[in-house]
Amino acid sequence: MKNEHKEKYFNLTERKAVRFLIITLLLMTAMQLAWHLKPRSQSEIEKCQMVLQKHHIESVMLNNKAIFNYIDTTTNHAASWVNKYRLIPSCYGMFIAECQPNTEKNIGEKDIRQIVNSKKSELEKDIKRLKKESDELEYYLRAHGVQDEGYDMVIKHHENIKNIISKKSQLLDTLKNNSDFSKYSAKKQDSYLALYRDRKNNVTKKACRLVKKLSGSQQMFQTTDKTKPIGVRPRYYENTELIKPIMSMSDSLNRDLVRMCRAGVGKKFLPSHIYGLTTDSLHRRFLGLWDSDTLTEGVRKDSLGTYTGQFNKLGQANGHGSYDSRDHSFYEGHWLSDMRDGFGFSSEPRKAARTGEWAENIFKGERLNYTSDRIYGIDISRYQHDIGKKKYGIDWSNLRITQLGHISKKRISGKVNYPVSFVYIKSTEGTTILNKYYNSDYIAARKHGKRVGAYHFFSTKSGAVAQANYFLKHTHLKRGDFPPVLDVEPTHKQIMDMGGPEVLLNRIRTWLRLVENATGCRPILYVGQSFVNRYLVDAPDIKKRYNIWIARYGEYKPDVHLIYWQLSPDGRVNGIQGDVDINVFNGYKATFNEFLKTQLIP
Repeated sequence: MKNEHKEKYFNLTERKAVRFLIITLLLMTAMQLAWHLKPRSQSEIEKCQMVLQKHHIESVMLNNKAIFNYIDTTTNHAASWVNKYRLIPSCYGMFIAECQPNTEKNIGEKDIRQIVNSKKSELEKDIKRLKKESDELEYYLRAHGVQDEGYDMVIKHHENIKNIISKKSQLLDTLKNNSDFSKYSAKKQDSYLALYRDRKNNVTKKACRLVKKLSGSQQMFQTTDKTKPIGVRPRYYENTELIKPIMSMSDSLNRDLVRMCRAGVGKKFLPSHIYGLTTDSLHRRFLGLWDSDTLTEGVRKDSLGTYTGQFNKLGQANGHGSYDSRDHSFYEGHWLSDMRDGFGFSSEPRKAARTGEWAENIFKGERLNYTSDRIYGIDISRYQHDIGKKKYGIDWSNLRITQLGHISKKRISGKVNYPVSFVYIKSTEGTTILNKYYNSDYIAARKHGKRVGAYHFFSTKSGAVAQANYFLKHTHLKRGDFPPVLDVEPTHKQIMDMGGPEVLLNRIRTWLRLVENATGCRPILYVGQSFVNRYLVDAPDIKKRYNIWIARYGEYKPDVHLIYWQLSPDGRVNGIQGDVDINVFNGYKATFNEFLKTQLIP
């Protein structure tokens, strides 16, 4: 007799069990379809929203190797997770994005030739500009040491500039050495990232690829691992209702990211430099670490450049930070409400490097820290001998600087008791005046091992040739003496009476040239800060060729290239009666030793 399906499963016959399983599967399928076709809530729609980040590069290739990019852009596009099939959950990491396809034409040899030649011209200009900036920084570094405030910022920036010059020079050499344009080609490349929130509300990024071009500006993409976030309920990609919410997805995600950042969520993601997390009313883009409602530290981009550092609650630069401008200027230091305020370092095209105190974006100057490490000297005339009706000698064996003057504030470390490393003595003035103490002071100073130099006081009433000859005739200019100095201190009226600034500058050039030719040593120009600001700006050749000695009795060091700074007229020196002009050499021992080897009278 045949088995008539008497076997039981959970007290069911086999036929009934199969029927039960079929019904269960149908119910589950119906429930799945009902869940799938159910209208999405606003929350579910937001969970579908995401951002596609597109990185587009167009490169010039040499022998099939990329040597530089002539186009390099990153753009963000609104996107949404979708199912591939209408009634079946089939996302597999797929999403659509409002992303226009690239329509650029292919690059031919003529275009490549133009791009390469344009790149060579750009590189030459950049290298020339950067070398000038590097020279300015090297001048600063020669005159400063690690003990000076801001030295570390300057040397870091200088190393960065040198690295950029090296890379640009290598590329320029490659382009110049390869003039056969048949070896060049162009390559276009796009890479994509999907940016979205996961189940824990952390911001996540995943690599993805283009799958299919859809109608209009919409395109379909898929994550490389073919997965989507857990808990996301995608819709069928041909649903026209998707179009409207997609248009606002980017802004919505940005707002959500900012809220999450302010809540302390997703901080591990932020340092990966996804720009555009939030934009203020001035269209500046912010990225960084949030503490409550304040971006305490991060990056801000605007139309003029990029700021990196600390902020206040208003999104203003506040605290330590750096600003890299599109006009190639750079500043690092302290900020207050978006203004340079406090100590900082600035490097700008066609300007000297400036390191020191700033106030409301205005550079005040560098404040030196006076220590025994610096090189000090004095300059004297008959006024150190004739004081009132009395006459005094100089005790050359006991010269020590004991006071740096009282006219301005000074930062002094330790006790002022410095050796006199050099002495300048007035020799002549105009074509008729001699310092009657010059010969005796010169002989005594050399006898006591002092390094000596002489200066001539310029007169607006005599010709430059006559004054130069008068100085050369009456001055000791021996081997090893310091460079001769032209002291120029006329009033504005005296300058106008002699014919104006141009006449004065020409006479200065003549005196300097004649004395240089006669001594074999390049002279130094002594002027006041006001003279530099008012007249020397019209004589860049003088500023470039000759060392400058500036008299400035303020708190801040002169903001020009200089060899000596006369920082006070009322210093005190053991061995000399009354006030004495105190000078500081612009540099430390190593720089001073180099000066002694290369710039003294041969």
